[in-house]
Amino acid sequence: MIGSRFINAARRHLREETGASLIEYTVVISLFLLVFFAILDFGRLGFNWVMTEKAMQRAARIATVRPPVCTGVPVTHALLSGTTDRIGTLCRTGSACANGGVQQCVLGNVNTFDCTAVTNTAGEIWCTLEPILPSNATPRHIWVSYTYDPQLGFAGGPYTPMIEVGIATADNDNSSGAATNPINFAQELRFEFLTPIPGMAALAGGGAMGNLPSGGGLPSIPFPDMSVSLPGEDLNTGTNG
Repeated sequence: MIGSRFINAARRHLREETGASLIEYTVVISLFLLVFFAILDFGRLGFNWVMTEKAMQRAARIATVRPPVCTGVPVTHALLSGTTDRIGTLCRTGSACANGGVQQCVLGNVNTFDCTAVTNTAGEIWCTLEPILPSNATPRHIWVSYTYDPQLGFAGGPYTPMIEVGIATADNDNSSGAATNPINFAQELRFEFLTPIPGMAALAGGGAMGNLPSGGGLPSIPFPDMSVSLPGEDLNTGTNG
């Protein structure tokens, strides 16, 4: 009895010519797949965000124990001209050390470094970070800042600035607040979605996430302004700092 009912239902389904079931199935499965891949997209966003933050921490640590990436960074705390203090006087007295200023730059104006033959600090930082950064990241996206701190070091001793490493944002704003980052050739790092849902949702709500490339295509959003600051330790050559 049950078998005959099943056979009769199957025959009626085969004789159906409207195609309504097929259309419903197509609509439902398309929406399901679109939402499914959008969830994967946001998972990629969270993963890239966390790994980029970790990359900045590792970059800052390397920069504190390696020769400066930027040019113009002093080697030692120069004794302030005209002072009566002597070599060895703590900079925090306010009258012993000359102000070393602020030096800023990006890791390099290149797409990558040859990690089989690293010869400088910028290359060492990039080759350490590259495996955990987003696939579209380049050395142009990472900036480094060396800022004189009068609370660190002593006159005549090794120069120990505050070192900050960060991701270039739309306005290249230095999150330390000391100065606006003058690096006008730094490139903004963006996360690129693989599905159009995030952009479509933002456009429907008037949000900023629906930022489409100039030639159309899928939406992308800029990474937030993230950076890490550490005091310099020994801006000198060496291994396994």
